[in-house]
Formats: sequence, structure tokens, C-alpha cells
Amino acid sequence: MRGLNAGVFIQHLNRPKLRYNDITLDRLYRKTGIHVQGELAFSRYYALELKTLQLFQGRHYTGRYGFFFKSMFKQSADITRIKNDSYLSLGFFLGSRGTFSPGFILDLGGLQMGVNYDIELSQISRAYRNSLEFSLQYAFTKNSIFQKRKIA
Repeated sequence: MRGLNAGVFIQHLNRPKLRYNDITLDRLYRKTGIHVQGELAFSRYYALELKTLQLFQGRHYTGRYGFFFKSMFKQSADITRIKNDSYLSLGFFLGSRGTFSPGFILDLGGLQMGVNYDIELSQISRAYRNSLEFSLQYAFTKNSIFQKRKIA
């Protein structure tokens, strides 16, 4: 196991009011989520990345599970720790509601770009079509908040 990241979140804490027309007044349920991501390393350059996201909102529940093959193509600087490793990840997400999403992620150190295509496989596919999704992330530092590295 090369690394493990986990997190929780809560959205809509104040349960905002939704007014769809003059007659109906509704409140949005709180949304809570749990995210866990880990890597199983085959070598220094190759790993299997496993991701899961569980969302709960009112009586609604959904899960998203990812499996990605990760390959390093550029190493970070060992002494200064200024640059991060660069990776290319290919794989897919599976949704608990019948979604299959092949995609890839290009990680250039602090900047991460991704593309995936959602394919609806369940009965909901009659109402919703497939969709193309893009993601862009930036990390300000590679050091963990729980562990500080010192140059020896």
C-alpha cells in the first residue's frame, strides 16, 4: 500500500428552502459523503488506484467506485521536494445506480486534469443520456499536514 487518503464532508447544513412555484415550499436535505482512495503499488512506477465515494442525502444513497491503473512518467526532485511525481492513470468508475464511466487522469505534479464519459446502463438511461465530464484540480503542496519532511 503506497498511500491512503480519506475524507468526509457535509453540504447544505442550513437546509435551504427551495421554491419551485408559488404553491410548493420545500427544503433541501443535508448531503453527507465519505471518500476513500488508496494505491496498491506493483513497483515504484506502476500502481492500482482504488477510489470510493459514498453519498447520502435524505433517503437517497449512491456510491461511486473507481479502479485505475497508474503509471509514473516523471519523478519528483528528492532533495528540494518542489516538484511532484507525474502520472497517467487509465481506468473506470462504476456507479451503484448503474453507471459505467471509462476515463483517464493526467497528473502533472500539482496540476491534475481528467476526462471521463458516463454511460447509463440502468432503467434511468431512458430519461438521461450519456455525458462527457472534465475535471481540473490544483494542489498547493505535496506534504501531508500530519507529516513534515526535513532535509537531512
